[in-house]
Amino acid sequence: MIDPCGRFLPALLVHDLRDRLHGRSRRANARWGRLQRPDAQRRPLWIVSGASRASVRLGVELTRALATRRTDASALFTYEAEHQDLLGPLARSPRTRWSYGPSDYVRAVQAAWHRLAPLGIVIAGVTPRPNLLALCEGVRHALLVAPPQPVSGRFERIYPSHVATCSGGPCAPQADLSVLLDTPAEHADSTRVLIGAAARRLWWWHGADPTAAKRLYALFRGHLPDDVLIVSGEACASLAAESATVMRLSAWERVPAPPGTLVLADEPGWLAALTPSLSGIHLAVEQADFLWQALAGGAIVSAPEFAHAPSPEVAASLLHACDENDVIAAWTRMGTDAAARDRVQQAQRAVYAAENRVALANATELIERVCRWR
Repeated sequence: MIDPCGRFLPALLVHDLRDRLHGRSRRANARWGRLQRPDAQRRPLWIVSGASRASVRLGVELTRALATRRTDASALFTYEAEHQDLLGPLARSPRTRWSYGPSDYVRAVQAAWHRLAPLGIVIAGVTPRPNLLALCEGVRHALLVAPPQPVSGRFERIYPSHVATCSGGPCAPQADLSVLLDTPAEHADSTRVLIGAAARRLWWWHGADPTAAKRLYALFRGHLPDDVLIVSGEACASLAAESATVMRLSAWERVPAPPGTLVLADEPGWLAALTPSLSGIHLAVEQADFLWQALAGGAIVSAPEFAHAPSPEVAASLLHACDENDVIAAWTRMGTDAAARDRVQQAQRAVYAAENRVALANATELIERVCRWR
């Protein structure tokens, strides 16, 4: 009874009533396939994402790119969960509408298709539910992009990531399209203000365990006392209330961080702004967008040996650090051994460049394919 987007009718009726009682009539209507075309004069492209942030982010960027290229068409982007901070760029895209999508109840899926009469459908970053999958197999144009699980189905083209092998067909080469979205800022103004003196270096730790973050912070102050440490991830919430030496970037007054200060990146966007001068980052938990941003900016990336990486090539290029002592040892070595630092940076830049080439080729092919739809 908990799935508001599935195909079990009693659950859908409960969620419909709940949404209407709370004034969410648009979401309730969308659940039954009552979607509005973005432009009555142009046939739409239908881009479908799921509930995760990664799926919605990918769907937003595909919608923007396709709406820009297909000037004779409109674009409808639908999702299962609304992430308002990710939807903002769509307001600047022409002939575009976005809303919750239909449930997987068969009549809802069919109603949405008949109301929209789209040129085709693009499934972005989500495993299609059974009735939506059946619809994709029965229409002329359907693309599947970066499904998080293997999907056995007939599509015009599947663009797999490294997360799931391609079990349908025909398939493009595996590539993580998010590598194209995660680019660092061109200028390092924020970094220069934060670190103050040119001799200070900037290091980043991303994770969920506040105890591990505090152990790292204690070691950091002993081994790298003049440098600046930034912590991000779920650990930030606990750390913000525990130490008087903490500085939150959300409340930063653009003054240099005093020595011994623990800096918390407690809102999105800071890694892209600070990457140009970042010496290294340790990903204690998996975070694909952080990985690509750091590699794009030339920062040295480390992770636990057991961590999942987007591809074997990426995994081989990362420094392995199983605990906080390993992280500090790696950072100290990278800070003092220029030859070792250059070797690691060169290997990681090569991996990033290779992934970027394949992803760019896939994205270009995808857009050109949609431009030929009639």
